Amino acid sequence: MHLSDASKNHAPNLVVVRQSLVRILESRVLAESLARPLTQKYWTIHGVGSIGEKAQELLIKTPAILESGFSMNERVVLAMGFFEAFYARNGILRTQDYDERHKRIMSASFTVQELETLAQISERFRGKPIAIRSSAHGDAKGTGVYESLFTANSESREKNAIALGEGIKKVLASQFTENAVSFRKELGIPEGMAVMIEQAVGNFIGKDFFAPNYSGLGITSLPGGGRLIKLVSGMPTRAVQSTGAIRIILDDSGQIEMLEDSHLYHENRFTIGETIEAKKDTLDKPSWAINSASDVLSLTENLPGLFGKMARLEALCGCPQYTEWAGAFDGSELKVTILQTADIMPKKDYFEFPKTPKNILASSDYVVGSTQTVSRGLVVVNTSRDIPHLRAYNKTHQNYVVAYKDDLMRMEKQLSGSDVSNASAVIELPLQLHGGDPIQHWLGELDTRKKVFLISNLDPDLLNIIRDEGKRTVAPGSTFSIYDVSLRVTASEMLQRALIELLP
Repeated sequence: MHLSDASKNHAPNLVVVRQSLVRILESRVLAESLARPLTQKYWTIHGVGSIGEKAQELLIKTPAILESGFSMNERVVLAMGFFEAFYARNGILRTQDYDERHKRIMSASFTVQELETLAQISERFRGKPIAIRSSAHGDAKGTGVYESLFTANSESREKNAIALGEGIKKVLASQFTENAVSFRKELGIPEGMAVMIEQAVGNFIGKDFFAPNYSGLGITSLPGGGRLIKLVSGMPTRAVQSTGAIRIILDDSGQIEMLEDSHLYHENRFTIGETIEAKKDTLDKPSWAINSASDVLSLTENLPGLFGKMARLEALCGCPQYTEWAGAFDGSELKVTILQTADIMPKKDYFEFPKTPKNILASSDYVVGSTQTVSRGLVVVNTSRDIPHLRAYNKTHQNYVVAYKDDLMRMEKQLSGSDVSNASAVIELPLQLHGGDPIQHWLGELDTRKKVFLISNLDPDLLNIIRDEGKRTVAPGSTFSIYDVSLRVTASEMLQRALIELLP
């Protein structure tokens, strides 16, 4: 995978201009925030330059997070400038091939001085696992584009530093995957990554495992009203991926509703989702249960307080917030630590829907994004074997609509944003009652990429409306179907309504 030829010419580069403006604004905002003693208590920065959007959002909002009643971790950030010598010394940016950059990072080495810095960081958090998290431009809201991981931090000083360094290299290398490159190109986001290091939230479970008691994500205001929490036991991964979570909504009348994903319970036991294996730098999924379902649901006594904190955070930040959090009991008190937060700016625009629509291919009241456009071409992805054909089609076509069956994303995320980067709209065809909120589908990646996404209300066998078989072709050896049709897409996130019509 190579840089595009357009990046090699000498015309004014809007990305470079944008990057310069970002650096100027970031430096001013961070300087003001870091001047506050409260912020200095929780943040240590090594190196110069940008600390990335994820770290910046948390740093700037530290006073609001604490005032709203949430807890904060002490964090160390290796700013983007910290890695300039690392990149130069290991020849990482000398190649224009992103796959080669990935390989060079993984085989690169840190200097004795850099390793000493890493040793001091690991010693600061000694005794508990460390979270190593990416912080890049334009990536504050849970897109899943870049890597974040853990290290056990349970060996000698030297071994802990080496393990931390290996984890940092994996995080840095994730900026050069095909999906990450496509993500930045589509949004005009500059390269560059900082790394955020913090003590993992949780408690030891026996001698071998470490995890939060509960984790999840929260959306302080949904587009259609109310607030949302997704709750899991153990690490927050499954909440972010919309699998295995209890979905809890506080509606505008103050009523709390709980909806369980169909695969949450096993033999009436609430099983731990993921833990850090305390003696290895891996994640493990034990088969044993930590609580009965009734015990977990008794957590409702904490929900009003959690929703109240979310409301205060939104008020202090001035707009709805996307949050990821982890909760661990300190005695009888559940302390909830914010791991990530980002502004959610609802789309206020909406479009006039046809009064008597005809030939409706799909309708939805689960919508992310707003648009009214005419697209050419519909492709349908039925199985994982169809995905390579989608990728090939996406490279040569634009402004088309893609539909896929939800089992491709329900248990494991098989599609990525780069697979649909040229599509105008993405339709999920639900095979069963849907348990997730649309703003969190694709880990928020489609929303960040500014793609219209909708979950169809209609039966997944939508395509009977297209009667002319001459308009359909099927890729050899697959069920990947291409329909040569024109479609009108009308979508309003504010109204939570979308229609896709087949045009003559």
